[in-house]
Amino acid sequence: MAFADALARTPQLAVEVEAALPRVVQFLASGDISFDTLAALAELRSLTMVAELDFPEQVSVPFCVLMARAGVALFTTVEA
Repeated sequence: MAFADALARTPQLAVEVEAALPRVVQFLASGDISFDTLAALAELRSLTMVAELDFPEQVSVPFCVLMARAGVALFTTVEA
């Protein structure tokens, strides 16, 4: 998909991503850092730049705790 097409579909894609976000809780909630946790953190960090995306609390709280623990800042949001 071309960038312009993805940008135009941001509202639709944001709904799809938001629906999938609760599935990553299993990788964030244990407190242990595994390869899966690191992969989830990297993907979620990339998603923080999408202004139209709302992280549910069950994802955002452990995500922010782990990112602060790692000393890694979130990306600045960009609106489509």
